[in-house]
Amino acid sequence: MNRADMKSLLGSLALFLWATSALETFAAPTNTVEVGDPTIAREGDWYYVFSSGTGAAIRRSKDLVNWELLPPVFPGAVPDWVREKIPTVAPIVWAPDILKFQNNYYCYYSYSTGVGSQRSVIGLATAESLDPDKPGAAWKDQGLVVESTPDKDPYNAIDPAMVLDEAGKPWLVWGSSWAGIYLAEIDPATGKLLEGGKKHRLAANPSVNIEGAILRFHDGFYYLFVSHNDFKNYNVKVGRSKLITGPYMDRLGKPMTEGNGTPLIAAYGDVVGPGHCGVLLGECPWYDLLVHHVLMEGAYDTRATRDLQVRPIFWATDGWPLAGEVILETPPAAPQPVEGWWSHRVGFGDVHRILFRGDGTLSSRSGARGTWKLDGKTLTMNWPRPEGGDAVDVCVLHPDGNSYVGRNAADTDIRGTREPVTSDRTP
Repeated sequence: MNRADMKSLLGSLALFLWATSALETFAAPTNTVEVGDPTIAREGDWYYVFSSGTGAAIRRSKDLVNWELLPPVFPGAVPDWVREKIPTVAPIVWAPDILKFQNNYYCYYSYSTGVGSQRSVIGLATAESLDPDKPGAAWKDQGLVVESTPDKDPYNAIDPAMVLDEAGKPWLVWGSSWAGIYLAEIDPATGKLLEGGKKHRLAANPSVNIEGAILRFHDGFYYLFVSHNDFKNYNVKVGRSKLITGPYMDRLGKPMTEGNGTPLIAAYGDVVGPGHCGVLLGECPWYDLLVHHVLMEGAYDTRATRDLQVRPIFWATDGWPLAGEVILETPPAAPQPVEGWWSHRVGFGDVHRILFRGDGTLSSRSGARGTWKLDGKTLTMNWPRPEGGDAVDVCVLHPDGNSYVGRNAADTDIRGTREPVTSDRTP
């Protein structure tokens, strides 16, 4: 065997090892079944996820993969004040939120008379710690924050989420369907809505359901994450504004009050109904975090369950958030070279198999040709169009080098995952 053949063989072997290591079989995550409407916080070495359920379910994890179930916020009956307001309410807490403010953790929660009902209430519970083994972990119910009644209020008092503005001042965002998503300032002394404060309408969707709002400040903008539609068609969209009170626009400059939003995560592959997310910024050493539920068929006697997924949030060069692939291990594995075959998905739908070559060129099984370049974590793909010019995909490469996510100029989600090398994977 001559030197050139040996070099080629070693290169092929290395590429095979890179690809197969990228597809290592991971153990299934634990305690992630029936975790609807999750939100996430961190205290010490633990990440905590709160979700809908009897009494408001709580889980914690150190690796973002394996979760331990903890006692709920309300281990007993429905709070008395809720039962007085809505005597027939079921004991299910809807979409509890968790955020630290000053020296306490604030858990805003909601009860409702049912899906499609506007008779709902939002309450507040506080604790000094999320760790059940620490003093001050007992939850103290602070009572009613806001309520909604049919034919009286424009909003529905569910899905509350606290946000701190750039100056550290607290606000509450909430709502679903009807007139959409609302925001109001919180009195920091009580945790309740500021007396006489204005309620600002941030987003709506006249065509389909809208709910599950989360608002976060990042690099000079307030980002509003909302869930559209329901069940198998659930998806998350995002918009942003320089002012916390809006107006919120998507990446193409369209208002969120008219049902618009830049796609963040939607159904693709085996992922069905991803939505109702929580967002945690600055509390993970490798990336920011997105939690959401997905619809899983047949987990319990063929009944669909809402199961937890945790994903990295990356930030594109234009400042917009991107949702990466599901986290299966932390810390991330050592980075792998880009070269090799990838499944390249466009708009959560069409899948193309493309080859990244070491000379900076691209080719696909369909015959398309292009070029690629990696600058830090930014992966740029240029695809010449027959009519002239290039289609450009600008993506962020995962730290382990085995997936990427981005958007094209048309605001279409672009994502890729590495494939193994097999005999039919030839240029």
